[in-house]
Amino acid sequence: MESSFFGKESPQIFETSAKLIGGGATSDSYKVKMWGRWFFMKRPKKKYANDPRYLNAFEREFEIGILLDNDHIVKYHSKFYDDEGIFILTDYVDGRTLTEYIKENGKLPKEEARRILLQIADALKYLHSKQIIHGDLKPDNILITRNGNNVKIVDLGYSYGDCYDVIGGSDGYSAPEQISGKGGDLRADIYAFGKLTKFMTNSFGKMAAKASAVNPDGRYSSMDEVIKELSRKRVNPLWFLLPLLVLAAIIIFSLNRKEEIPPQEETPVVEVPIPEPTQEVVEEPVQEAPQPVKKKATDYSEVFDKEIKSKYSEIFAPFYKKYQRLNPSNYDDASTEWNDYMLRAIAFGDSLVTAYEEAHPEWKNDYATLNSNALHGAMFKFQKASADYSDSIRATWDFLE
Repeated sequence: MESSFFGKESPQIFETSAKLIGGGATSDSYKVKMWGRWFFMKRPKKKYANDPRYLNAFEREFEIGILLDNDHIVKYHSKFYDDEGIFILTDYVDGRTLTEYIKENGKLPKEEARRILLQIADALKYLHSKQIIHGDLKPDNILITRNGNNVKIVDLGYSYGDCYDVIGGSDGYSAPEQISGKGGDLRADIYAFGKLTKFMTNSFGKMAAKASAVNPDGRYSSMDEVIKELSRKRVNPLWFLLPLLVLAAIIIFSLNRKEEIPPQEETPVVEVPIPEPTQEVVEEPVQEAPQPVKKKATDYSEVFDKEIKSKYSEIFAPFYKKYQRLNPSNYDDASTEWNDYMLRAIAFGDSLVTAYEEAHPEWKNDYATLNSNALHGAMFKFQKASADYSDSIRATWDFLE
């Protein structure tokens, strides 16, 4: 249907009487049925119905709303005059306000909060791209649909600044520059977004604090920056240590497993003839055969360390070449491939220990020392470097190089 203009009377086509379902500081909202479908009808409160400032505000709201097309902003349809004055029609949303949603569910867990906040952020980014500031972002102006729990932002009544002495806003969500009467820019919406985050979840505290900084220059400069921060899924370093701990356990088990002690050769008994009593016995010094210097497992610590490091570099080289730095677009693929490479490293470590055991069974009592000096030297340095993976996968590669 084509939008109408002020001065045109509304056709008497309401199929049901208007039902009051909510109200704000300057307007009331009703649920009405027209043309076989439900709408929200918004009209000024009676005390403002003949005030030119608020009539102009309604007209400006409709002019802005009718041009918008975003999944998370309610759709504007028409405006009319009737005996009571002006009213605007928007899509009816079967849902409840964010205020009611939080009362029902309590503070939201991190991932649910992230999903809802990203939808709100998408709507604000869209408005800002049209040079529009919402100006009154708060829980009561955000509807959560009953089907899917998705976001619909309503009430663009303050999305302009020429009809009011102070640019919009509500207590608890207005930016300081709005309250002081100095006006504001898109960072006023970012301030309200930060306050909104604190209202709905205990997560994202760092982001919320920066977004709601008192000084506008201390806030994010755009919703793109906010979305980037919200989309960042921080990696718990312990997640990456788990495969390494499994590898360490396998190696330690292999080093300490019981082996049969090879039978010791019996020392031959040499019979020495006893001389006659009259014969003087001259004892000759026994020359002991020189014993070869036996190498211990600890002598191979450095070799073991280099072999571990060299093989890990070879195994992980393709991974680090492909993923120089984590970001939201490659995170899932990188995580999957990281597991594959870790399994290869585990298999190598196990085979290396087995090879050393088979080649030097006489080192059985030294394996614990070998594990301490060599494995801990190579493996746990690698663990520490891997713990930095959440910030940059380059850290592990620097250690291997």
